[in-house]
Amino acid sequence: MTEPGAKPAPRLQHLDGLRGVAIGIVVLYHAFNRWNGIEPWDPAPFAWPLYAGKFGVQLFFIISGFVIFMSLERSASALGFARRRWLRLFPAMLIAAIFIWITAPLIPSRPLGAPNWVDFLPSLSFISPAIWSAALGTEVRWLDGVFWTLWVEAVFYVVAAIAFFGLKDRGGILVMIIAAAELLIAIPADGLGLDWRPLALANFAGEKFGAMHFGWFACGILLWRFISGGGGDRRLILGAAACALLAGLRVALDEGLILAILLGPAALILVFGACFTETGRRIAASRIPVYFGFISYPLYLVHQNLVTGMGIELHALAPGLPGWAYPLAPMVVAVLAAHAVAMAEPGLRRAIDGALFARFRAAS
Repeated sequence: MTEPGAKPAPRLQHLDGLRGVAIGIVVLYHAFNRWNGIEPWDPAPFAWPLYAGKFGVQLFFIISGFVIFMSLERSASALGFARRRWLRLFPAMLIAAIFIWITAPLIPSRPLGAPNWVDFLPSLSFISPAIWSAALGTEVRWLDGVFWTLWVEAVFYVVAAIAFFGLKDRGGILVMIIAAAELLIAIPADGLGLDWRPLALANFAGEKFGAMHFGWFACGILLWRFISGGGGDRRLILGAAACALLAGLRVALDEGLILAILLGPAALILVFGACFTETGRRIAASRIPVYFGFISYPLYLVHQNLVTGMGIELHALAPGLPGWAYPLAPMVVAVLAAHAVAMAEPGLRRAIDGALFARFRAAS
């Protein structure tokens, strides 16, 4: 349902396909590389190249930068934008959180162990567990480790809405300033190891509130401006590449991945750009990528601990299989669970929308 005054958003099939590519990269990385330290089998021979799957999350951030500013331009108000974003995230998260809670006792080997009731709070509020832990005086965790990106996304939504509606910043300049400032703070703090308290506090805040990832969002914003403007201003492409390069440098400072400075951002720009060429658009809009784009959000939420934990349980039952075989069946289970969530989510979203926002829509 569209708020009064908002323009209907077209469905970009190739963008859904790009989400399918991104979730495929993330799932393969988590299934075959992320948990090599605790998995009781030898890594698959193709596991090392899948380390590049770490950048699947960054591809999602670029897509978010692209989509959010597209959504902002079609929003009549900040409240309407916030309502649609919340309805986009919360219903699937609620179903996925319940699914994780119910299935966790059945998978004793899941990397995060058994969740506590209090762990529902960050997952359903999209607020960092660190904030909940400080407020409640007890340890609070995400229900799954991948949920950290939702806090980063939520902070980006707030900044983007403030910039767009409050500062009339249609180009995402505030996002770019935050990304550049965070990097300038991180170079002496993380890169040179300078121990100056104000610098350390600023760097800590940038990391905890997700500003260290804002370069990827800025890249997506500039790509949106380039494509929505008809592709005539090549400076926007150069700016997007520069934002991705700086974001890659931030990854290198944080994790010591020197190749990330060039290879990661270059690959992401190429993958994203390819989906907007005639051939790339046709491939990305084909059935399989679009299907995985359709289930990408719930699959992202449910897959990590389920796939690894079930794989370890399968190894205990049949220890003689090749290492690459153990994640396969759990990946199928994750896809089926994600499909069920994706099918149930629209009905729950409509119910929540009708129950909570009917008065808001009438007032609008």
